Amino acid sequence: MVSCSNVDYNLVDRISLSIQSPAITLGQAIEHLGEPNFIYFCPGVEFNYEIMAYYSDKGIILELLNEVNYFRQIKITSNDLVGKIYFVVPFKLAEDNLCPLDWEGYGTYKFEKGWIGE
Repeated sequence: MVSCSNVDYNLVDRISLSIQSPAITLGQAIEHLGEPNFIYFCPGVEFNYEIMAYYSDKGIILELLNEVNYFRQIKITSNDLVGKIYFVVPFKLAEDNLCPLDWEGYGTYKFEKGWIGE
């Protein structure tokens, strides 16, 4: 499935591709794209979290299909599945945004804190 969203009526700001089958893992994506710049880990609606790997220099975002535990932590592995790929217009996040965490490799990340270990 391909979808587009508009910033205004004349500019497409992103194109998203939903991944169904065959699945793509984060490890496969990193093998082809390199390491992401950061992980976007932020509360969404109804107690769900958005977990995305950002390639800000490439204009690519990978939506990860992973779950956050009770302690607002997530363990990111090379086997995590990619649910969507977004091709985006470059942008800068607001400085007061607490959701992006520096990518420090696979392991456990905690919301608002960052990488906390294997």
